Amino acid sequence: MKKITGVRKVDSPEGDDIEQVQPAVEQGGYFLTYCPEDALDEPRMAARDASYANSEVERRTIAAVDEEVFDRVRPMEQMITAQAESHVARGKSSVEGAFALRQELEAVRDDLVRGKDVVELTRRYTRLRGEVEKMRRLQQSYGKSTDSLAAKVADPIAATQRTLSLMPRSNFQPINTTPRWQ
Repeated sequence: MKKITGVRKVDSPEGDDIEQVQPAVEQGGYFLTYCPEDALDEPRMAARDASYANSEVERRTIAAVDEEVFDRVRPMEQMITAQAESHVARGKSSVEGAFALRQELEAVRDDLVRGKDVVELTRRYTRLRGEVEKMRRLQQSYGKSTDSLAAKVADPIAATQRTLSLMPRSNFQPINTTPRWQ
């Protein structure tokens, strides 16, 4: 029997938000249907395209549907904000670490000019070079995750819809788009 692929949320420096996993569920006589990618846009558009008895009912219904959509987006928006703040803090400490490494390298250069022990300076330089390489790889991973976070910050509704599209439809409560206050 084939195992059903699932996903779980992970926080990785590469900016990937999901990871494929193989849960202990085996494929049987059922199938999963996932939320459509427009799970939040579709009700908003339906509310705007519907016919209403008067403009007040239309305004209130559209506002209620939008509020319900935004209620579902807010938790994701808060998570994105927390991720972005954490990312900025890690980036700041990374930059501070890079400046500290630069100062240490300059100290090695200055000691070399002064004629200090070359063997000891070589050891220090080799250690610092390894740390610089680690810092460079870390900066590259921050760049990748920055792109992912920037897209989420720019459009939290789309980010929420992408997340919802990975979930089984049974976890999604449809948004009521019927006219209200008639």
